[in-house]
Amino acid sequence: PISSSIGARVDAGYQHTDGYRRLARTVWEIMPSVELRLGEDHTLLLDYDLRSNDIVPDNFGIPYAPIDPMAPVRNERPLRVDPDNRYYSPFNEVRQTLHRLSARHEWRASEALEVRSAAAFDARDLYIMRNAGGAVTATEAGLSQTGRTAREQDDSAHYFVFQNEVVARGSSGPVEHTLLVGLEAEQSRLDSKRDDLAVPNIANVLAPVIEEASASDFERQPSFDRQLRSTSIGAYAQEQLGLWSIVQLRASGRID
Repeated sequence: PISSSIGARVDAGYQHTDGYRRLARTVWEIMPSVELRLGEDHTLLLDYDLRSNDIVPDNFGIPYAPIDPMAPVRNERPLRVDPDNRYYSPFNEVRQTLHRLSARHEWRASEALEVRSAAAFDARDLYIMRNAGGAVTATEAGLSQTGRTAREQDDSAHYFVFQNEVVARGSSGPVEHTLLVGLEAEQSRLDSKRDDLAVPNIANVLAPVIEEASASDFERQPSFDRQLRSTSIGAYAQEQLGLWSIVQLRASGRID
């Protein structure tokens, strides 16, 4: 507590991991929160959530031996290679940042009437550069990994949600009534773009040599460029009846 009418809290976290083949992941987050008592009947809660992820992805891992479709027994075992061998491109990376801001207001007008309002805004930025495709095949040089590609994708997404509810309580004889009426509106926007890159084959998977050094050395082939928009509005109501404190009946409905 900062004062009798203001409370605050901050949560934070950090994590870093290292793994085989120079793989790594770094995650950190910070989440401050403030509660304001605007009077005996009003409470406002503000939350902010910031999260960041940085990852080095490996889509190849340990390659599998070539599969001969005519063989009587299907070979589905990985090759006996050094587990420290790296087959993914050196420029592989994933970055994601999340922002979330929310506000909740509660107003208790009386013992019989309560109004709750909430709004949330989310923003997400995602960048992915990773390998795709690729299979081990028998060539004149031995066992090679062919058909290797890389995919570069940029996503930007925004979401907004607003919700308002009114709760009314009353009684008629032995029957206790609780009526909830609410309205919810959502809007989302997503922009996503992906390009494909053809990267060199690995001539010998038992002693791999990664020829590519930078993604800028390769021509990009557009895969898709999408813009998605969505808006929805919903209304809902719920009536609860309490009979002699031993039986409760509830009916609800919603339309979107």
